[in-house]
Amino acid sequence: MNVPMPRQTLQALADNHATVAALVEEGFRKLGEAKRIMKAALGQSHDNLFLDRISDYWLEEPDKPTSAMRESLTTIQENFWRYTLAQSGIRDMMGPEDRDRMDKMFRDHTTPGFTENNLLATLQGLYESRDDIARACVESCYRRLRPCRWDRQHKTNSPWKVGPKVILDRVFGAWSWVDRQDLLSDMDKVFHMLDGKGFPEYPNDFVTAVKEALRSKESAFETDYFDCRAYFKTGTLHIKFKRPDIVARFNRVGAGESNNLGG
Repeated sequence: MNVPMPRQTLQALADNHATVAALVEEGFRKLGEAKRIMKAALGQSHDNLFLDRISDYWLEEPDKPTSAMRESLTTIQENFWRYTLAQSGIRDMMGPEDRDRMDKMFRDHTTPGFTENNLLATLQGLYESRDDIARACVESCYRRLRPCRWDRQHKTNSPWKVGPKVILDRVFGAWSWVDRQDLLSDMDKVFHMLDGKGFPEYPNDFVTAVKEALRSKESAFETDYFDCRAYFKTGTLHIKFKRPDIVARFNRVGAGESNNLGG
């Protein structure tokens, strides 16, 4: 079965999760027992186990899973899922829409149980869909780099295709911060992908280069794929693409004219 992580690693992660969850459940039961003993010995006015900022009222019902314990177990499960998805590299391939759907699962606390079977099924499905996921990322980036015909602020940005240069607005915020980092990261990721170079890694990624330019007030800088000029006062970033062959491939895939990410 093809998954982006060895099966032994997935099994070890699932086993570790089960061990951690069992220890937490046992810990909550012991805290509940301590709470009951203190309350019986000292009365309700002197039975606090924690500082005032941490409530222990959820320890009152020892025979039922408390809401605090459920929240703790959910947090542990989500941490294991986040780690696994990050280590597998699947999330790095996703465009903003797919990332939003995955993030919504975490926000709604609807991640599936962290078991070996669920790990294999989830990662197998994502791995088999990796080309579709990557194409969706290219298409999303392609749409965001082309302005609507009725909302075209810069003549450099063509509504029909991505040309040799683009101008991005609102990159540099008023508080000396780099905005639109998702778009900058996706551009970097897409060009690396189309060049067959894997994924950019910190500190050699585009977002870090833009942040460093802002920090040092260097208006001209470049990466392997982008020759940039920053205008900090207006917040714009002018990007000249250094690889016309990748831009051409980007346009073909983004417009749906080619399914081949490699050319």
